[in-house]
Amino acid sequence: MKKKLVVGTILAIVFLIASLSFWVSKWQWFPLKNQAYQTLIQSEIEKASHLAREHSSERMQRDLRVLFVGDTSFGESYLDGVDFLEAKGYDYNLEKLTPLLRQADLVIANLETPLVHLTTSPFAGWKKYIHSSNPCKATKTLKNHNICAVSLANNHTMDYGVEGMRQTLEALEKRNIAWFGAGTNELQASAPLVRDFIIGQKRFRLVVVAGFEHRWDYRLAYGFYAKKGRGGVNGWTRRRAVDQIRQIRQVDQHAFIVAFPHWGRNYRFKTEAQTKLAHALIDAGADLVMGHGSHILQEIEHYRGRCILYSLGNFVFNSPGRYQKESVHPFSLAARLEVSEQADVLALTLRLYPIFSDNLITNYQPYLVTTEQRNTVQRILLEHSPKPAYLQHELSVGEDEVGKFLALKVGTLHN
Repeated sequence: MKKKLVVGTILAIVFLIASLSFWVSKWQWFPLKNQAYQTLIQSEIEKASHLAREHSSERMQRDLRVLFVGDTSFGESYLDGVDFLEAKGYDYNLEKLTPLLRQADLVIANLETPLVHLTTSPFAGWKKYIHSSNPCKATKTLKNHNICAVSLANNHTMDYGVEGMRQTLEALEKRNIAWFGAGTNELQASAPLVRDFIIGQKRFRLVVVAGFEHRWDYRLAYGFYAKKGRGGVNGWTRRRAVDQIRQIRQVDQHAFIVAFPHWGRNYRFKTEAQTKLAHALIDAGADLVMGHGSHILQEIEHYRGRCILYSLGNFVFNSPGRYQKESVHPFSLAARLEVSEQADVLALTLRLYPIFSDNLITNYQPYLVTTEQRNTVQRILLEHSPKPAYLQHELSVGEDEVGKFLALKVGTLHN
């Protein structure tokens, strides 16, 4: 009897190992083929270069302002969200942030909701938070407020499956809003956003590549990540993220590459996994890392001469939020990358505009902070910085026509 039990246990273990091996091999990710991905990158570069030449007289400028903002969702799928928006209007949530948006030449947001007409999600009943937003009203509001590019590499783009993603892409294209970080296959999902600008007598090429960190439940249970023959978001294991950055750098040695990952834990500071991935992105050739996903601002780190902003937090994110419940600060950041011609180089700086994000206090109107709140944000960043002495020396404060800000030098480009 005992012998049969032992044999049965061994057979069960063998079966379990074989099954696990099968599923791991079935879902294993390999880096994109170099030739195909580099051809894709080159194609995006050529499009950006052509667009810049077409509008060279319009686009020649003395400086450039590119605004990066975090988690963005109008929240119709939350309790009473539709009634609230119908009563207040979609512009209501952005009213106190409009000056910030209007001052930018390009605004890039993490759009954390599918834009769908669908009423039933394939994940209803087993995925905790399912987002959706009105395709017409949401895109109209984004475009009217100068948000003309969005990352879709996050944990909500696929909340209504592949069909929901298809409707999202269609809605964005109708408004001429650029999207990246998702697609109908893994190659399209990995395509970066590329923009060329003429600043004085110099060309500045911005490449922004977005990925959603690898999570087993989103891979196996929800099937969120794009594969060879299936749509989804750009999934970032460390290996895949590094491979994509390296190939972009191989194609263009002079581009300014921004990694724009969605990662981390809600209402918490950075994880060890974030740190390892951020460092790997810099090592692979990224010039700047700006993350999102935690719903709060996270640490700022200076690593190998490059800046890492682990999380921008929320921009306009119409959920009640859990700041008070989780006993965490209610602050986010909007990061404006400023590029200006100075003598024979391009100088790059970051202006970080803190945002007060607790909707239960603001009545769903996030606002740019007061001087006292800005100073609180500065203290939070210094307290949590891996290198507080460096940050204390480099992080300056100021105020402009938009509001109170913190500033960091990013570096110079000689191309």
